[in-house]
Amino acid sequence: MKNKLQIGQVVYGKPQSNAARYSSEICEFTVASLGNKYFTLKNKDGFSHRLKFSYETMQEVSEYSSNYLIYLDRKQLDDEIEKPLLLKSIMSKLEHLNVEQLNFLINELYLKKSSINKISSETTF
Repeated sequence: MKNKLQIGQVVYGKPQSNAARYSSEICEFTVASLGNKYFTLKNKDGFSHRLKFSYETMQEVSEYSSNYLIYLDRKQLDDEIEKPLLLKSIMSKLEHLNVEQLNFLINELYLKKSSINKISSETTF
C-alpha cells in the first residue's frame, strides 16, 4: 500500500466503531505525510487535526478504537458497501426454494463458473 499513496492524494474513509454510531457518511481525506510505518491524513477541508493510519491495516492508529477504515479509491469502497446488500437480496429471493431447487442452482453456478474459467484461461490478450 505504501507505494500507492502520494502526498496530496484523495482517499476515502468508511466510518467504523464509534464514528459509525454518529454518521455513516463517507469522508474524503487528503494524504498529508508518508512515513515508514504510518501515514497521516487531514480532512479535505484542511481545518481539523491530522489522523495517523497504518499501512498494514489501513486503519487509524489510536489509543482508542479506530474511527475510519481507509480505501484508496471510491469504487473499492462502494463495492464493499454494495456486496452485503446484494447478498441479502439474493438470500431473500432464494428463501422460498426447496432443497432440490437450491442444489440445481448450485450445480448450474459451478458449471457456468468452470466454463467461464476455461474460456478466460484460453483467451490471450
